[in-house]
Amino acid sequence: MKQWMLQYIANERLPSPHNTIVEDEADGEIINGKIVSISEPTTPPVNIRMGVPILADETVVDSDTAKSFGFEWGSHLEGKIEAESRFGYSLEQEIEYFLCATQESKETIKGKAVLDGGCGPASLTAGIAKLGPKHMVGIDINTATFSAYHHQHSQKNLGLFLCNILDPQLQENSFDLVWSSGVIHHTPDPKAGFDALAKCVKPEGKLYIWVYGTHFSPIVAVRDILEVFGLRNWSHGVIMNLSRLFAALTLPAVWLVQLLAILIPPLADNATVTNITSRWGKHGALRMIWFDVLSPKYRYKYSRSTLKQWFEDAGFEIIREHDYQTGILGRKIK
Repeated sequence: MKQWMLQYIANERLPSPHNTIVEDEADGEIINGKIVSISEPTTPPVNIRMGVPILADETVVDSDTAKSFGFEWGSHLEGKIEAESRFGYSLEQEIEYFLCATQESKETIKGKAVLDGGCGPASLTAGIAKLGPKHMVGIDINTATFSAYHHQHSQKNLGLFLCNILDPQLQENSFDLVWSSGVIHHTPDPKAGFDALAKCVKPEGKLYIWVYGTHFSPIVAVRDILEVFGLRNWSHGVIMNLSRLFAALTLPAVWLVQLLAILIPPLADNATVTNITSRWGKHGALRMIWFDVLSPKYRYKYSRSTLKQWFEDAGFEIIREHDYQTGILGRKIK
Protein backbone atom coordinates (compact mmCIF):
# COMPACT_ATOMS: atom_id res chain seq x y z
CA MET A 1 0.00 0.00 0.00
CA LYS A 2 1.25 3.45 -0.88
CA GLN A 3 1.03 6.11 1.81
CA TRP A 4 -1.01 8.52 -0.34
CA MET A 5 -3.89 6.00 -0.38
CA LEU A 6 -4.75 6.84 3.24
CA GLN A 7 -6.38 10.12 2.20
CA TYR A 8 -9.08 8.24 0.28
CA ILE A 9 -10.26 6.05 3.18
CA ALA A 10 -13.41 7.42 4.80
CA ASN A 11 -12.92 9.01 8.22
CA GLU A 12 -15.62 6.85 9.78
CA ARG A 13 -13.78 3.74 8.57
CA LEU A 14 -10.39 4.93 9.82
CA PRO A 15 -10.73 7.74 12.39
CA SER A 16 -7.65 9.93 12.86
CA PRO A 17 -5.12 9.78 14.30
CA HIS A 18 -4.06 6.29 13.35
CA ASN A 19 -1.04 4.07 13.55
CA THR A 20 0.41 1.82 10.86
CA ILE A 21 1.77 -1.57 11.90
CA VAL A 22 4.13 -2.87 9.20
CA GLU A 23 4.85 -6.58 8.86
CA ASP A 24 6.50 -6.49 5.42
CA GLU A 25 7.44 -3.61 3.15
CA ALA A 26 9.32 -3.10 -0.11
CA ASP A 27 10.24 -0.04 -2.17
CA GLY A 28 8.53 2.23 0.33
CA GLU A 29 5.22 0.33 0.17
CA ILE A 30 3.49 -1.69 2.87
CA ILE A 31 3.07 -5.25 1.64
CA ASN A 32 1.50 -6.77 4.73
CA GLY A 33 0.33 -5.05 7.90
CA LYS A 34 -2.57 -3.08 9.30
CA ILE A 35 -3.68 0.43 10.16
CA VAL A 36 -5.34 1.02 13.52
CA SER A 37 -7.16 4.06 14.87
CA ILE A 38 -5.55 5.62 17.94
CA SER A 39 -8.48 7.85 18.83
CA GLU A 40 -11.07 5.06 18.51
CA PRO A 41 -9.29 1.75 19.27
CA THR A 42 -12.53 -0.25 18.98
CA THR A 43 -12.72 0.55 15.26
CA PRO A 44 -11.71 -2.56 13.24
CA PRO A 45 -8.24 -2.17 11.72
CA VAL A 46 -7.69 -1.82 7.99
CA ASN A 47 -5.72 -4.92 7.12
CA ILE A 48 -3.21 -4.80 4.28
CA ARG A 49 -2.50 -7.96 2.34
CA MET A 50 -0.10 -8.22 -0.61
CA GLY A 51 -0.11 -4.42 -0.93
CA VAL A 52 -3.90 -4.09 -0.97
CA PRO A 53 -5.88 -2.45 1.88
CA ILE A 54 -9.02 -4.45 2.67
CA LEU A 55 -12.09 -2.31 3.34
CA ALA A 56 -14.72 -5.01 2.75
CA ASP A 57 -15.88 -7.43 5.40
CA GLU A 58 -15.27 -11.17 5.08
CA THR A 59 -18.89 -12.03 4.20
CA VAL A 60 -18.69 -9.89 1.06
CA VAL A 61 -15.25 -11.22 0.10
CA ASP A 62 -16.69 -14.74 0.39
CA SER A 63 -19.80 -13.94 -1.69
CA ASP A 64 -20.78 -15.65 -4.94
CA THR A 65 -20.03 -12.48 -6.91
CA ALA A 66 -16.53 -12.12 -5.46
CA LYS A 67 -15.73 -15.78 -6.13
CA SER A 68 -17.11 -15.71 -9.67
CA PHE A 69 -15.07 -12.71 -10.75
CA GLY A 70 -12.09 -13.88 -8.72
CA PHE A 71 -12.10 -17.08 -10.79
CA GLU A 72 -12.59 -15.19 -14.05
CA TRP A 73 -9.93 -12.53 -13.53
CA GLY A 74 -7.57 -14.97 -11.83
CA SER A 75 -7.71 -17.18 -14.93
CA HIS A 76 -7.15 -14.10 -17.10
CA LEU A 77 -4.11 -12.91 -15.12
CA GLU A 78 -2.62 -16.40 -15.22
CA GLY A 79 -2.90 -16.39 -19.02
CA LYS A 80 -5.42 -19.24 -19.09
CA ILE A 81 -8.09 -17.23 -20.89
CA GLU A 82 -7.76 -14.36 -23.36
CA ALA A 83 -4.33 -13.29 -22.14
CA GLU A 84 -3.70 -10.61 -24.80
CA SER A 85 -7.04 -8.81 -24.68
CA ARG A 86 -10.17 -8.39 -22.56
CA PHE A 87 -13.52 -9.27 -24.13
CA GLY A 88 -11.85 -8.83 -27.50
CA TYR A 89 -10.47 -5.35 -26.80
CA SER A 90 -6.77 -4.57 -26.69
CA LEU A 91 -5.51 -2.29 -23.92
CA GLU A 92 -5.06 0.49 -26.48
CA GLN A 93 -8.70 0.13 -27.56
CA GLU A 94 -9.88 0.18 -23.95
CA ILE A 95 -7.94 3.37 -23.21
CA GLU A 96 -9.33 4.97 -26.38
CA TYR A 97 -12.85 4.02 -25.28
CA PHE A 98 -12.21 5.37 -21.76
CA LEU A 99 -11.03 8.74 -23.08
CA CYS A 100 -13.92 9.00 -25.54
CA ALA A 101 -16.59 7.97 -23.02
CA THR A 102 -15.33 10.34 -20.31
CA GLN A 103 -14.53 13.20 -22.73
CA GLU A 104 -10.97 13.31 -21.47
CA SER A 105 -7.67 13.36 -23.33
CA LYS A 106 -4.10 12.39 -22.55
CA GLU A 107 -3.56 16.04 -21.60
CA THR A 108 -6.68 16.77 -19.51
CA ILE A 109 -6.40 13.60 -17.43
CA LYS A 110 -3.03 14.66 -16.01
CA GLY A 111 -3.06 15.68 -12.38
CA LYS A 112 -6.58 14.41 -11.66
CA ALA A 113 -7.77 11.95 -9.02
CA VAL A 114 -9.49 9.08 -10.85
CA LEU A 115 -11.47 6.14 -9.47
CA ASP A 116 -12.09 2.90 -11.37
CA GLY A 117 -15.17 1.40 -9.74
CA GLY A 118 -14.78 -2.33 -10.38
CA CYS A 119 -11.28 -2.60 -11.84
CA GLY A 120 -11.16 -6.38 -12.44
CA PRO A 121 -7.61 -7.35 -13.49
CA ALA A 122 -6.58 -3.66 -13.28
CA SER A 123 -4.97 -3.69 -16.72
CA LEU A 124 -7.04 -0.69 -17.85
CA THR A 125 -6.58 0.95 -14.43
CA ALA A 126 -2.80 0.72 -14.84
CA GLY A 127 -3.06 1.90 -18.45
CA ILE A 128 -4.92 5.02 -17.33
CA ALA A 129 -2.35 5.56 -14.55
CA LYS A 130 0.36 5.77 -17.20
CA LEU A 131 -1.46 8.75 -18.75
CA GLY A 132 -0.43 10.80 -15.71
CA PRO A 133 -3.33 11.36 -13.31
CA LYS A 134 -2.25 12.45 -9.84
CA HIS A 135 -3.77 9.31 -8.32
CA MET A 136 -5.41 6.34 -10.03
CA VAL A 137 -7.45 4.27 -7.59
CA GLY A 138 -9.03 0.93 -8.48
CA ILE A 139 -11.54 -0.88 -6.30
CA ASP A 140 -12.93 -4.39 -6.62
CA ILE A 141 -14.29 -7.18 -4.47
CA ASN A 142 -12.86 -10.10 -6.43
CA THR A 143 -10.10 -12.13 -4.83
CA ALA A 144 -7.86 -11.69 -7.87
CA THR A 145 -7.28 -8.07 -6.79
CA PHE A 146 -4.14 -9.15 -4.90
CA SER A 147 -2.71 -10.76 -8.03
CA ALA A 148 -3.73 -7.73 -10.09
CA TYR A 149 -1.79 -5.43 -7.78
CA HIS A 150 1.24 -7.72 -7.93
CA HIS A 151 1.23 -7.25 -11.72
CA GLN A 152 0.78 -3.46 -11.61
CA HIS A 153 2.22 -2.10 -8.33
CA SER A 154 5.26 -0.44 -9.93
CA GLN A 155 3.01 2.43 -11.02
CA LYS A 156 3.62 4.94 -8.22
CA ASN A 157 0.32 6.76 -8.81
CA LEU A 158 -1.72 3.53 -8.83
CA GLY A 159 -3.40 2.02 -5.79
CA LEU A 160 -5.96 -0.77 -5.39
CA PHE A 161 -8.46 -1.37 -2.59
CA LEU A 162 -10.45 -4.52 -1.90
CA CYS A 163 -13.87 -2.88 -1.53
CA ASN A 164 -17.56 -3.60 -1.65
CA ILE A 165 -18.76 -1.19 -4.34
CA LEU A 166 -22.12 -0.92 -2.53
CA ASP A 167 -20.27 0.46 0.49
CA PRO A 168 -16.70 1.29 -0.59
CA GLN A 169 -15.85 3.20 2.61
CA LEU A 170 -13.99 5.84 0.63
CA GLN A 171 -14.01 9.58 1.24
CA GLU A 172 -16.94 11.37 -0.35
CA ASN A 173 -16.30 14.21 -2.84
CA SER A 174 -12.71 13.05 -3.38
CA PHE A 175 -12.37 12.17 -7.09
CA ASP A 176 -12.36 14.37 -10.19
CA LEU A 177 -13.51 11.45 -12.32
CA VAL A 178 -15.23 8.19 -11.40
CA TRP A 179 -15.50 5.48 -14.03
CA SER A 180 -17.46 2.23 -13.73
CA SER A 181 -18.09 0.19 -16.86
CA GLY A 182 -19.95 -3.11 -16.76
CA VAL A 183 -19.85 -3.54 -12.99
CA ILE A 184 -22.80 -2.42 -10.85
CA HIS A 185 -25.30 -4.57 -12.78
CA HIS A 186 -23.52 -7.61 -11.30
CA THR A 187 -24.28 -6.53 -7.71
CA PRO A 188 -27.37 -7.36 -5.65
CA ASP A 189 -28.35 -3.65 -5.60
CA PRO A 190 -27.11 -1.69 -8.67
CA LYS A 191 -28.84 1.54 -7.57
CA ALA A 192 -26.97 1.42 -4.25
CA GLY A 193 -23.74 0.89 -6.20
CA PHE A 194 -24.51 3.91 -8.37
CA ASP A 195 -25.29 6.10 -5.35
CA ALA A 196 -22.10 5.04 -3.57
CA LEU A 197 -19.95 5.92 -6.59
CA ALA A 198 -21.81 9.20 -7.15
CA LYS A 199 -20.92 10.29 -3.61
CA CYS A 200 -17.22 9.83 -4.37
CA VAL A 201 -17.31 12.48 -7.13
CA LYS A 202 -16.13 16.02 -6.34
CA PRO A 203 -18.46 18.92 -7.14
CA GLU A 204 -18.02 19.68 -10.87
CA GLY A 205 -16.41 16.25 -11.23
CA LYS A 206 -17.55 13.63 -13.73
CA LEU A 207 -19.14 10.19 -13.40
CA TYR A 208 -19.36 7.60 -16.18
CA ILE A 209 -21.53 4.51 -15.73
CA TRP A 210 -22.15 1.73 -18.26
CA VAL A 211 -24.65 -1.04 -17.58
CA TYR A 212 -26.39 -3.72 -19.64
CA GLY A 213 -29.19 -2.44 -21.83
CA THR A 214 -32.62 -4.01 -22.24
CA HIS A 215 -32.04 -5.29 -25.79
CA PHE A 216 -32.39 -8.99 -26.62
CA SER A 217 -29.24 -11.14 -26.44
CA PRO A 218 -29.13 -14.78 -27.59
CA ILE A 219 -26.32 -15.48 -25.09
CA VAL A 220 -28.47 -14.19 -22.24
CA ALA A 221 -31.36 -16.32 -23.55
CA VAL A 222 -29.11 -19.40 -23.23
CA ARG A 223 -28.28 -18.35 -19.66
CA ASP A 224 -32.01 -18.12 -18.86
CA ILE A 225 -32.55 -21.66 -20.18
CA LEU A 226 -29.61 -23.04 -18.19
CA GLU A 227 -30.96 -21.40 -15.03
CA VAL A 228 -33.85 -23.87 -15.23
CA PHE A 229 -31.33 -26.73 -15.14
CA GLY A 230 -29.52 -25.46 -12.04
CA LEU A 231 -26.83 -23.19 -13.52
CA ARG A 232 -26.39 -21.39 -10.19
CA ASN A 233 -25.30 -24.65 -8.53
CA TRP A 234 -22.57 -25.47 -11.06
CA SER A 235 -18.92 -24.88 -10.23
CA HIS A 236 -16.96 -22.11 -11.95
CA GLY A 237 -14.76 -24.76 -13.57
CA VAL A 238 -17.77 -26.46 -15.14
CA ILE A 239 -19.12 -23.12 -16.37
CA MET A 240 -15.72 -22.26 -17.86
CA ASN A 241 -15.62 -25.58 -19.74
CA LEU A 242 -19.16 -24.98 -20.96
CA SER A 243 -18.12 -21.49 -22.08
CA ARG A 244 -15.28 -23.05 -24.07
CA LEU A 245 -17.77 -25.31 -25.86
CA PHE A 246 -20.26 -22.51 -26.53
CA ALA A 247 -17.46 -20.28 -27.84
CA ALA A 248 -16.50 -22.95 -30.39
CA LEU A 249 -20.13 -23.33 -31.46
CA THR A 250 -20.60 -19.55 -31.72
CA LEU A 251 -17.52 -18.81 -33.85
CA PRO A 252 -19.06 -19.92 -37.20
CA ALA A 253 -22.03 -17.60 -36.62
CA VAL A 254 -19.64 -14.73 -35.86
CA TRP A 255 -17.69 -15.43 -39.05
CA LEU A 256 -20.97 -15.39 -40.99
CA VAL A 257 -21.86 -11.97 -39.55
CA GLN A 258 -18.40 -10.69 -40.42
CA LEU A 259 -18.80 -11.92 -44.00
CA LEU A 260 -22.25 -10.35 -44.35
CA ALA A 261 -20.89 -7.05 -43.06
CA ILE A 262 -18.34 -7.11 -45.87
CA LEU A 263 -20.87 -8.10 -48.56
CA ILE A 264 -23.57 -5.69 -47.34
CA PRO A 265 -21.80 -2.44 -46.29
CA PRO A 266 -24.88 -0.77 -44.69
CA LEU A 267 -25.06 -3.70 -42.27
CA ALA A 268 -21.66 -2.76 -40.90
CA ASP A 269 -23.11 0.53 -39.62
CA ASN A 270 -25.34 -1.28 -37.14
CA ALA A 271 -23.95 -0.88 -33.60
CA THR A 272 -24.60 -4.52 -32.64
CA VAL A 273 -23.02 -5.83 -35.83
CA THR A 274 -20.01 -3.57 -35.33
CA ASN A 275 -19.62 -4.89 -31.78
CA ILE A 276 -19.67 -8.50 -33.01
CA THR A 277 -17.34 -8.00 -35.96
CA SER A 278 -14.80 -5.94 -34.01
CA ARG A 279 -14.18 -8.21 -31.03
CA TRP A 280 -15.98 -11.57 -31.22
CA GLY A 281 -13.77 -13.16 -33.85
CA LYS A 282 -11.44 -15.06 -31.47
CA HIS A 283 -12.21 -18.13 -29.38
CA GLY A 284 -10.59 -16.66 -26.25
CA ALA A 285 -12.69 -13.50 -26.39
CA LEU A 286 -15.87 -15.51 -26.91
CA ARG A 287 -14.99 -17.79 -24.00
CA MET A 288 -14.60 -14.74 -21.76
CA ILE A 289 -17.89 -13.28 -22.99
CA TRP A 290 -19.78 -16.53 -22.43
CA PHE A 291 -18.34 -17.01 -18.94
CA ASP A 292 -19.06 -13.39 -18.04
CA VAL A 293 -22.71 -13.93 -18.98
CA LEU A 294 -23.21 -17.38 -17.47
CA SER A 295 -21.25 -17.24 -14.22
CA PRO A 296 -22.31 -14.11 -12.24
CA LYS A 297 -25.33 -14.55 -9.99
CA TYR A 298 -26.67 -11.06 -10.72
CA ARG A 299 -27.18 -9.61 -14.18
CA TYR A 300 -29.56 -6.65 -14.22
CA LYS A 301 -30.55 -4.64 -17.31
CA TYR A 302 -31.55 -0.97 -17.53
CA SER A 303 -32.96 1.50 -20.02
CA ARG A 304 -31.25 4.80 -20.73
CA SER A 305 -34.16 6.69 -19.23
CA THR A 306 -33.76 4.86 -15.90
CA LEU A 307 -30.02 5.48 -15.76
CA LYS A 308 -30.49 9.15 -16.69
CA GLN A 309 -32.99 9.50 -13.86
CA TRP A 310 -30.43 8.10 -11.43
CA PHE A 311 -27.95 10.77 -12.53
CA GLU A 312 -30.46 13.57 -12.23
CA ASP A 313 -31.66 12.42 -8.80
CA ALA A 314 -28.04 12.35 -7.59
CA GLY A 315 -27.46 15.97 -8.69
CA PHE A 316 -25.72 15.39 -12.03
CA GLU A 317 -26.27 17.00 -15.40
CA ILE A 318 -26.05 14.67 -18.40
CA ILE A 319 -23.04 15.40 -20.62
CA ARG A 320 -23.09 12.47 -23.01
CA GLU A 321 -25.07 9.33 -23.77
CA HIS A 322 -23.08 6.40 -25.09
CA ASP A 323 -24.08 5.21 -28.55
CA TYR A 324 -24.22 1.50 -27.64
CA GLN A 325 -26.42 0.00 -24.95
CA THR A 326 -26.65 2.06 -21.74
CA GLY A 327 -23.74 4.34 -20.88
CA ILE A 328 -24.06 7.84 -19.41
CA LEU A 329 -21.52 10.55 -18.57
CA GLY A 330 -22.62 13.19 -16.06
CA ARG A 331 -21.19 16.19 -14.22
CA LYS A 332 -21.93 16.77 -10.54
CA ILE A 333 -23.63 20.12 -10.14
CA LYS A 334 -24.86 19.85 -6.53
